[in-house]
Parts: sequence; structure tokens; C-alpha cells
Amino acid sequence: MRLNVGRYGSFEAVEDAPEMEVNTENNLSLVQYEQERRRGEGRFSRGRPGPRRFEGKRTRR
Repeated sequence: MRLNVGRYGSFEAVEDAPEMEVNTENNLSLVQYEQERRRGEGRFSRGRPGPRRFEGKRTRR
């Protein structure tokens, strides 16, 4: 487990630890969700035309 205290935060040792019960039956790491496939061709598709190119003489500005 990683603890991010932040820029102005602090932490200190505690003499008496609080008594807590951990619910191990509710493990959120085991939950999986199905994602829909993304539609579209994507950035580097083959069916998409490339960049426009000049036909003819190039001139400097």
C-alpha cells in the first residue's frame, strides 16, 4: 500500500493502534468489468488517406 501525505501533510507513530476489522469478503481487486470495443479506425489506420502533399513547385515565403 502506498500512502501519499502531500506537501504539507505529516504522519507520526501512534502508541495504541485502533482496533479494526477488515472485510476480506469485499475484495474490489477481483471485480472485472467488460469494456465495449472502441469504434473507428484509430490513429494509424491503413484505410485513411495520408497527409496532403503539394503537387507542383514549392515556394518559400
